[in-house]
Amino acid sequence: MPNQIKFSAVGAHFCKNLADYKCLYMAVRRSLIGQLNDNFSDL
Repeated sequence: MPNQIKFSAVGAHFCKNLADYKCLYMAVRRSLIGQLNDNFSDL
């Protein structure tokens, strides 16, 4: 979880610099997909 928060902070900073909302959307989507994959691997 800490790595994910760190990734989100870095991603948000990167996207803010680009002013690219698509980048932010993709970063969030990738993060959510990663969470789902982690949950399934625990089953």
